[in-house]
Amino acid sequence: MEATAAAGDLTGMPDLITLAYLARTEGRRLSPRWVRQVYGRHANKLGAQWSDAGLVRALTAFADATGLHPLRGADQ
Repeated sequence: MEATAAAGDLTGMPDLITLAYLARTEGRRLSPRWVRQVYGRHANKLGAQWSDAGLVRALTAFADATGLHPLRGADQ
């Protein structure tokens, strides 16, 4: 079995991170919880099955794997 088959789908993580980044560049400070909820609702309408806890775990794993330490606090 491939490791990628056992792992969760993290392909949406860049979209989620970009959403928060673009909001900040426009001067909007959005809470991490709000960003996760908006992203989760949208992604779930498209067939994903993200829970808030699942998004937090995925963001943590993505940050660990990529070294994107600014993602710390994404669970707030």
